Amino acid sequence: MEVLAKDIESQLERATNAYCFPFYLITAERRFLLYTTSDEDRNMWLDGFSYLIMSTKELKLLAADNNNYIKSNIQENKEKGLDVGSIRRRTKSII
Repeated sequence: MEVLAKDIESQLERATNAYCFPFYLITAERRFLLYTTSDEDRNMWLDGFSYLIMSTKELKLLAADNNNYIKSNIQENKEKGLDVGSIRRRTKSII
């Protein structure tokens, strides 16, 4: 057991020395402390997370716009006296 503990301690020390570029990822539920081996890698991860967040926000906006468009078309067709049920069957909401 003692040999295993020394090996784990040695690996931890090497990892600590190799992964010396920390950054935080903060979510609604918790905070993560992540490490990379270089400043360039850290910037790559930060750019990736930023892109993911922005694209998710954009998709939510597109979905909301699509749903608003569908609702307005249904309302217009109701006002014109057209069959709204067939429109609902042909049009699916994203959300």
